[in-house]
Amino acid sequence: MCVSAYSTAISVIFFNLSVMPVALLGRNTKFLIKYSIHVLFLLAVLSSIRLITPLDNARALIIHSDFILPHLITFLNTPLIGTFTICHLILSVWLTGSLAFLLNYLLQSYQEIKRLNRSEPTIDLQAESLLQKLYPKAKLTVSANIDAPKVSGICKPHIYLPVLNLSDEELSWILNHELQHFRNHDLLIKVFHLVLTVIFWWNPLLHIYRRDLDNLLELRCDASLMSHANQENKFFYLHTILKVMRQINQQDRRPSRCTSALLKCEPKSFIYQRFDVIIEQNICQRALRIFSGIVIAFFILSYFVIIQPAYQAPDTDDYVVFTPQNSYLVPTNNGKYDFYCDGVLVDSLSQEDLKHLPLSTIPIRLLEE
Repeated sequence: MCVSAYSTAISVIFFNLSVMPVALLGRNTKFLIKYSIHVLFLLAVLSSIRLITPLDNARALIIHSDFILPHLITFLNTPLIGTFTICHLILSVWLTGSLAFLLNYLLQSYQEIKRLNRSEPTIDLQAESLLQKLYPKAKLTVSANIDAPKVSGICKPHIYLPVLNLSDEELSWILNHELQHFRNHDLLIKVFHLVLTVIFWWNPLLHIYRRDLDNLLELRCDASLMSHANQENKFFYLHTILKVMRQINQQDRRPSRCTSALLKCEPKSFIYQRFDVIIEQNICQRALRIFSGIVIAFFILSYFVIIQPAYQAPDTDDYVVFTPQNSYLVPTNNGKYDFYCDGVLVDSLSQEDLKHLPLSTIPIRLLEE
């Protein structure tokens, strides 16, 4: 398998087709209640894998494009200045945009880390004691300057907490929520999709996808925590989230680039959705398996379809077929060979040219012949 422009186009098409159901069904609370967040998360992961693995399968079904692709290729190869074509211009803009987005995200991440590191820490023996029992290797920072509970770190978790007035059980749920983000490798997933956004910054669906992915990760974290919880614990967990919301300043919330937070800069409708999914979750396992099978099949089949341009074959009267019967080679004094077809000199060839078909089958004649 190899990578071509056409296989890359198919991978982008597959990704865009996958983003739309993730965006639409991710906002459908009834769907999430019945089929869980996992089927959408599976689709999101496979679509991202497809985007970065645009492999060209030799056994793929080729769909010929007689009009759009040939005209598009002709347009892209139109020269602007010398050999500088429209394709070169687009690639230049693409690269410039990627660098601009990368610098922007690096700056925002640096500012977020700098803001967190500048937070004046407060000694919180309650939080330190509970975290020591839950995850002894985790680092904890409690400060009035932190806007919401959040976690950073890919190899080792670093939990940031605002100053909160919670009971031990309530604070344990908050700490477990942030640790669950770490166990789910959510920050690594966010970084990976950040790289995708930098590369494919021109695709508006990718920006929508990244926003929806943050919500999916939050719903997945809730689902992981509540997987074995009874109804009483679910209500207590939601009550704890509401209590935290009342104690933090929602107006000062900032987007999280390099952390995973309990509460994001999200509309209230998403908070309602989180609560509905947790309380009313009633997954149909059979339907979940069917949907998951369809998603996996769609992913695999996408490697067996490719779109390529189709061109009309030239008239047979417009070209000559070189064969050993109508062609021959004559060695010259400079080490090359004069190539004749039907007695007419066609070209002067080197020994390297004669190593490849069909020239390797052409007979060599001396001048006397």
